[in-house]
Amino acid sequence: MQELLEADITNLTPMGWGPYILKKWKPGDGMVLERNPYYYRAEEGLPFFDHLYIKFTGQDTDKNLNYLAAGVCDVLVVDTTLDDQRERLIELDRNGELNLYVNLGTAWEHLDFGINPVPEYTRPDFFEEPRTRQALAYCINRQRIVDEVQYGLTLLLEAYISPLHPLYPLAELKAYPYDPETGMGLLEEVGWRDVDGDGLREAHGVAGVPDGTAFRVKYQTTTAQTRTLIANLITEDLAVCGVALEVIQMGAQDFFADGPEGPVFGRQFDLVQFAWLTNVTPPCELFLTQAIPGDPQALDMAGNPLFPDGWQGSNNSGYSSPSFDTACQNALTVLPGTEAYERYHLEALRIFTQDLPVLPLYLRFGVWATRPDLVGPVDGGSFYPETWNIEEWRLEP
Repeated sequence: MQELLEADITNLTPMGWGPYILKKWKPGDGMVLERNPYYYRAEEGLPFFDHLYIKFTGQDTDKNLNYLAAGVCDVLVVDTTLDDQRERLIELDRNGELNLYVNLGTAWEHLDFGINPVPEYTRPDFFEEPRTRQALAYCINRQRIVDEVQYGLTLLLEAYISPLHPLYPLAELKAYPYDPETGMGLLEEVGWRDVDGDGLREAHGVAGVPDGTAFRVKYQTTTAQTRTLIANLITEDLAVCGVALEVIQMGAQDFFADGPEGPVFGRQFDLVQFAWLTNVTPPCELFLTQAIPGDPQALDMAGNPLFPDGWQGSNNSGYSSPSFDTACQNALTVLPGTEAYERYHLEALRIFTQDLPVLPLYLRFGVWATRPDLVGPVDGGSFYPETWNIEEWRLEP
């Protein structure tokens, strides 16, 4: 069996029933595919092309775009990493020089509130009060982030599932449109007021925060260019509402280091920004009390320590809600497609958007491009490759 798995005939001539058959494969260089005469849609005249030539060109964006412009290639897939050329691609698409496509991904960017940090991380209890978290959500212009940083190519989120998910329109999700007046009103209710008139709010009767404490917090994220731009916009927005941010950026290895040293999973932060994956099954388990990293009380269903080493949990904000836990755990134990599955997941989503342990920002995505006279490609969404309907691709006369 092991010999079969390692044999060239197995790895270099895969079996399949799709529109094309692998004819030739030169590792590191390219592939040649030819029409499959036994394809089940062959009687429809599909696929349209007799051969496909796949070239491994690497991730030099300028070189790849020049290939497309010169007719050396017809399609640049997501793997050619065109993301840093989005503005240029939009202009080329607008001018009819190429067709630009967007594949919405399964990763979603979010801003996390440090609700319950580890005891060693000493700072005022800025975010225990849900109204404070809601206030900052109203103060942040997330649509501007989508429009300016992501060029309007993706979707703003209100929860840990995509707006394209079948449960999304059914959920009674609390939304947080950009409304700084509402945000500032909530801050006033909680006790964050700018009494001295210096433009920065101070605590006046805020539970867990000494009176006179300035609302000045640290905002940690990676050094990715996109996150730098987002951090700058959020800093501007929150300044309008009287909240000051100190932006700290670090390499991904340090940022995502395991606890207790790492800031994210060591629960040593005020605000952090990064991305999680979503899926067909809504990932409510990310925010369970038992998923708090560093929590010795986290036990599995048999009563054993869930994280023997203490720091493997995903709930880095330290959020804990018995009602959310109950809804999520029930949702995870019933079969998809049942009434109970839908009901429990919708309840968990409703609680999440009300309590707001993290602020969803947008759905991440990849871009790809084709020559302008290639017709048939369709954005595949989150779970399909660019070539999911390649048998229908053809060139216009």
